[in-house]
Amino acid sequence: MQILYIHQHFATPSDTIGTRSYELGKCLIQAGHKVTMLCGDTAGTGSDTDVTDRTVTDTIDGIDVIRIMEPYSNSMGFIERVKSFLRFSYHASLIAMKEKPDLIYATSTPLTVGIPAIACQIKTGAPFIFEVRDLWPTLPVAMGAIKNPALIWLLRMLERTIYRRSDAIITLAPGMKGEIESVNGAPQTIEFVPNGCDIDLFHPDAEPTLLPEINYNNFNLVYCGHHGVANGLDALIEAAEVLKSRDINHVRFIMIGKGSEKSRLVDDARKRKVEHYFQWLDPVPKIQLARLLPAMDAGLMPLMNVTAFHNGTSPNKFFDYIAAGLPVVTNYPGWIATKIRECSCGYYVKPDNPEKLADTILELSQLSDSRISEMRHNSRELAVDSFSRQKLGETFVSTIETIANERIAAASQQVS
Repeated sequence: MQILYIHQHFATPSDTIGTRSYELGKCLIQAGHKVTMLCGDTAGTGSDTDVTDRTVTDTIDGIDVIRIMEPYSNSMGFIERVKSFLRFSYHASLIAMKEKPDLIYATSTPLTVGIPAIACQIKTGAPFIFEVRDLWPTLPVAMGAIKNPALIWLLRMLERTIYRRSDAIITLAPGMKGEIESVNGAPQTIEFVPNGCDIDLFHPDAEPTLLPEINYNNFNLVYCGHHGVANGLDALIEAAEVLKSRDINHVRFIMIGKGSEKSRLVDDARKRKVEHYFQWLDPVPKIQLARLLPAMDAGLMPLMNVTAFHNGTSPNKFFDYIAAGLPVVTNYPGWIATKIRECSCGYYVKPDNPEKLADTILELSQLSDSRISEMRHNSRELAVDSFSRQKLGETFVSTIETIANERIAAASQQVS
C-alpha cells in the first residue's frame, strides 16, 4: 500500500521529542508498504510567513518526508500555537489533495491534522485511520487551558467530524475508548496500540554518559520531557521543600527539557530556596538521552491532577525509563500506575501530597542495592515483554492491514 502519514510533530532519534511515527513508519516499510510522511517544522527553523515556498522533501530511513516549514515549539504562547496548527493544516490540505494514497493515517495532537486527512479522503476515497494520542478538547478543557465556549464548541465539532469520517481509530491509552465511543457516529473499530520501548537504543547496560555538572554520589531522579502546565512539575518543588525541612540533602532532581513553564519553575525553586535540589538541563536527542538515563537512579513521571489523564495518556518518558531499567515514581493513578504496582518496578504516590512524595523518594533512596537491582530488572522486563516497539509495531502493521483490507473489500462490494 501507499500510505499518507500525517503528523505535524514528526521526529527522528536525532530530535528531542517522541519518535513513535518514525518507528511505526519504519515498521510499515519493513512490511512492504510505502510511506509518505507529511509533517511540520518541529525544530522551529522556518518562519511564519509564505510557507508554501518552503516545503522541503527528503527520504529518512526509507520514509518519504514532505516537511512544511511551519515552525512549532511548546514554548510558543497559546495564540502562536493555534496559528501554527491552522497554517500547517491549510498547507497540508493542499498537498494531501495532490497525493494518491491507498490509505491515510493521521495522528494527533493537534486535532487539526484531521483536516488534511479528510480533504485527501474526500478527494481520493481512500480509507482514513485516525490516531488519538491525547483526547482533545477534553484534556485542555479539563485543565482550564481552553475556556472560551465558542472555541470549545468548534473543537467538539471538529472532533466529532474527524471521528465520524474515520474508518477506524487507534488509541494510545485504554481509557480513551469509552469517550470516543460516546461520540455519535464514531467508528466501531477502535484499537489500542500504546507507545513502545526502543529496547535496542535504551538499555540498562549501555555505557552511560556522565555529565560534569551532575554529582553522581547523590540520589538522582530524572525527569525528561516537556515543562508545561499539564506536567504538574510544581509537585517536585513542593517535595523538595519537604526534603529541605527534614534536612535531607542527598536527593537531586535532574530536569531535562523545555517548555512554557520552565522559567517560572526555575524562579519558583529559587524563591522557595530549594534551587540546590534541581539541575535544569536543555533537551537532548533521544540517542543522547539513551546514554544519560542508565546513570540515573530513578525516573520521575508527574502529571497535573486531572481525572482525564488517569487512563487517557501514554507518556513517552515512561517507556524510555523502563527500557533503560529505571525504577519509576509517578503521582497520578491509572493504567500506568497499575503497571508499576503489578510489576514492582517503582512507586505510585497519590497526587497533591508532597509529604508522601518526599517520603517515597527518601524510601527509594534508602533501598538496598539488591532491591534496587530487582526493580531495575523488573522495569527492563516490563519493557521487553509488554512494550517492545518491535512487537507493538507488528501489532500496529497487522491492525492497519486488516482495517485497510476490510475497507477496500467493502468498497468493492458496493461497486459490484
